[in-house]
Amino acid sequence: MKNSIPYISRIMVGAIFLAAAFGKAMMHNTLVREINNYQIIHESLANETALILVITELILGLFLILGIKVRWSAKATIGLLGLFFIVKLMAAARGLDVCSVCLGTLLALPAWAAFTLNFTLIAMLYVAIKYHRLEKPSTFKWSNVWYFMKTGRMVSEIVKQQAKQAKAES
Repeated sequence: MKNSIPYISRIMVGAIFLAAAFGKAMMHNTLVREINNYQIIHESLANETALILVITELILGLFLILGIKVRWSAKATIGLLGLFFIVKLMAAARGLDVCSVCLGTLLALPAWAAFTLNFTLIAMLYVAIKYHRLEKPSTFKWSNVWYFMKTGRMVSEIVKQQAKQAKAES
């Protein structure tokens, strides 16, 4: 059981990051608006920031799930979560009323819940880093990457079909 805790922690955080990336990709315009609400970067950079954020979360989630560069990806994910925490804290200190889009379309969180989620994910990643050597050797296979790419294509096709249906209905 002790050997599976770092593995489960890493997989859970990776799955949350993948879900967040897909959720944010599905509501890109809302994400851009939320980034602008934080008033940290210039409005002209919000679109690029949103795109970079989604891609970063997607890559880190895949790396964590597939077990690629576990220590590096876990540390990078902790860094990103720390950045989220600092940005949230700055917004709260300035009295800005910002809605959290941590998980995209899946769940909008109040600030206190986003702080709690960040701390929980950081703790899970700490366990994954600290006890990474207890995991069984990585069973990385290119067939796993192929499966995720195929799933991503299927999701993008569904999104395109929904967009076409919504356009046809209006």
